[in-house]
This record gives sequence, C-alpha cells and structure tokens, in this order.
Amino acid sequence: MDHETPLGYLIAAACVVVSTIAAVLMFGSWRMSPAAVAATAVTEERARALSDLLLEAAGRGTFMGLDIGGSLSKLVIVDPGSGSAKSALMAKILAFVTGRAEFGQTGRRDEHLELRLDEGVVVHLVRFQTRRMAGALALAKEQLRAAVHAAPAASGIGAGELGELNCTGGGARKFEASFAERAGLRLRAHDELTCLVRGLTSLLRHGGGTSEAFTVDPDDGSRAPLAMAGPGVDVYPLVLVNVGSGVSIVLVEGPGTWRRVSGTPIGGGTFFGLTNMLTGLTSFDTMLELAARGDHTRVNLTVGDIYGEGESVYGLRPDHIAANFGKPLAETRHPTDAVAGARDGRDDVAASGGAAAGDAAAAAGVGEQDGSEAADDGGAAGFLPDGRFRASQEDVCAATLVLVTDQVAQAAVLTARQHGVRRVLFAGSFLRHGGGSDAPHRRLSWAVSAWSGGRSQAAFLRREGYYGALGALLVGGEAAGRE
Repeated sequence: MDHETPLGYLIAAACVVVSTIAAVLMFGSWRMSPAAVAATAVTEERARALSDLLLEAAGRGTFMGLDIGGSLSKLVIVDPGSGSAKSALMAKILAFVTGRAEFGQTGRRDEHLELRLDEGVVVHLVRFQTRRMAGALALAKEQLRAAVHAAPAASGIGAGELGELNCTGGGARKFEASFAERAGLRLRAHDELTCLVRGLTSLLRHGGGTSEAFTVDPDDGSRAPLAMAGPGVDVYPLVLVNVGSGVSIVLVEGPGTWRRVSGTPIGGGTFFGLTNMLTGLTSFDTMLELAARGDHTRVNLTVGDIYGEGESVYGLRPDHIAANFGKPLAETRHPTDAVAGARDGRDDVAASGGAAAGDAAAAAGVGEQDGSEAADDGGAAGFLPDGRFRASQEDVCAATLVLVTDQVAQAAVLTARQHGVRRVLFAGSFLRHGGGSDAPHRRLSWAVSAWSGGRSQAAFLRREGYYGALGALLVGGEAAGRE
C-alpha cells in the first residue's frame, strides 16, 4: 500500500538531516584534531597461510569468534580438519553446527560462504539476530552442558565454567553478564575496528585464492570480482568505510597498520529511523526492497528540475540532487494552496479557517496509511486536496536511501582524496540487509564515481559481516599464545 507523506513532515525531516549533514561536513578539510584521531597498530601478520594461523589458534583452544552487532550477531567456528586433534568440546560444537543450516527462529549457517583452506581447515559462518540473544544463549547452554557430560574427566571442562569466547562489537560489553549467567561463558572483549581490519586483511592476504572483493555496476547491478591479492596487485593503501548505524572511516596503510581518520553519524540508523518515521515500516529488509523499486526523483529535487534535463551546471549532471526531499517545493500547486499561501500574511486565515483545517488534517495524517487516497504504484507524486504531498512508500524509501548513501559516499571520497587513495572499500551491517537487494551497493557505486569524477572506485566484500568475528578469533588466539 502506498503512503501519503505530509508535506510539513517531509520538509522538517529533510531540514533536520541536512542540518546534521552540514555539521558533519564542517570538519574543514576532514582533518581531525590529533586528540580525535584514534590511531591503532595491528600486530603484523607473519607470511604464512591463514590455515596455519587458524590451526595455531585452535591448538590453544581458540576456535570460535563472535561479533555482536546492534542488529546481527556473527559467529565464526573453525574446524581444524581430520588431521588435527579435537577436544570433546570442539567435536561436540562442530557436530552440532555442521548438522543443520538453521538454528532457532533467525539463526542461519551461510554454507555458500564457508572457507575451505589448506590442510583441511574449514571456517563455518553462522549469523542470528541480536534481539534473539536470549534464545541463542539457551541453545549455547544446552549444547555446552551436553559437551561437559561427553567430555572425559581429565578434559578440565567443568559444569560451572564452560570456557571463554573471544568477542567484538558493541554487544561484547553489553551482553557480558548475560553470557556468564545464562551460559557459563566468559566473553573476552576485543576492539571492534582492530578485529574488523585484522579479519579483513587476513582474508585479503591469505584467502586461499577466493575472491573477497567485488565491484557493482550502478546501472544493471552486475558484479565483477576485484583482485585484492597476488603478484602485481597494489592493495594498500585503501579507505575502509564501515557502515553500521553510524559510519567509521578507516585508512588502512598495510596489513598491520591502520587508523580511524573520519566518520559520520549519518548511516544505517539514519536510513532506518527516517524511513520508519515517514512510512511506518519496521523491517530493514522491506525498506531496502521497496527502495530498489522506488524512484527517488519523485521526492528529490534534481539539477535537471531546476536547469532543464539537458543542462550540466557547475560540473553537476542533471541527475544530481539539488535538494533532498525538495520535490514538493517545485511541484505545481493545488488550487487549495491559495488558502495556504495566505498564511504568510495572516489576512484571511481567521475568517476562512481553511489553513487551520488543512494543518489539522496534515497533523492527523502523520504516520497513517489511508488506502482511499493512496497513489497507485508508479503513479505521479503531487499534492492532495488537504495539502499533503503524495509519495509512495517505494519512492520515500528510495529517497531516504539516496540521502544516506550519497552522504556516506561523499565523506568517503573526501577522505580518500585527502590521503591520496583511490580504492574505497565498503563494509558494515547496512550492506547485509535487504534480502538480496543491491540498492545500497548500486547507489554507493554511482555516488563514489560521481563525486570523485571517476578517480575512485567503490568495492564491496563477499563475506560481509564476518570479518570482525574472524578478527576476534585471530586476536584472541595470539593473546592466548602470549599468556
């Protein structure tokens, strides 16, 4: 069903977001003060295969890594292969994980993404919605206690303390007590960006020949593999843009060196929040699916709307956006707007009561879906008799998506330009939503090319979401080796 969005609500929301964008862009040339730049050095990886690093970690008892995000939690489990000894706990967990593809209501094992490396090492990847953490902990407790009963007495696994799990993400601290109380597990928290970069660079460097990165054609959505390792491939430096609820922008200068150089609060949380407030939708996946079918130019004001479709002005093409959510200001006014126009003079308002009635009707329509007035799919946007601007849910979703992705891309391009980097790599939970929708990827690809004049290229990651969990496992395994 289409949604008719109140004009005042649209303009107010757009103004708030534009004000936020302006505040974010007022960092001068994107140079943060020394105190604001978080500089971190990651332990340099040895020139060995990823399978060796994982086998070494598993030999120290570290064969799982967890990344608890705001919406999704990701779990990496390593099977060291038939040639390696497995503890009773490891064997029990691996049998449970590989014996099914679904866990509870939202748990899924991504079989098509699992890593098969040298020496028979297999990396299994499991995800579930963080809001289902209580159920996940109940399942973990059940399986771990079963492992206790199956383990020899000499294994050292007791019923009170079932071990330690290396973890990253915001939930590493938030759920620490819940893991201890409900599953008898200690969470060992590791820095989020450290784990993300470590997991990513490990796969880029040691990924066993698999293609981790790809580009997306903004016109038809086709994907092409992008070489990120091998002879003659100059991978670093690169700009890594982690798009979650907000955005962190990281300069990765090599496998062992990175620093957070910028960021913006306009991210996936902005897209979800604005879309929810404007349409009433509550599913991230649905929002992105509708955005893929929508036409943002029915809501956004383009350069072509102002100067004509055949004109380019100040280097801006006609399809560039002049004003997000600005279409209502350029649309032909409905005859009833003559009453609304009198509001500025306050002359006829009291006598007619028309403007007040219109305002009341608009206020009553906020967040509602009125089927009697809804536009047909693909119908032209415009004003309704009560003064509201009619826009379908698809078009509103597309407009909010474009607003967010364009600002993220512009911040990424400015950062890349500042540091002399051409390659821009996008990561983060925002790109995992959508039920297969490639709408964010296509728009980011378009925007990076447009804002950089073709000098920078957007790239995306095949195993999006799992790099932090893999990094937590590797960092945790190294820490165990130093203890």
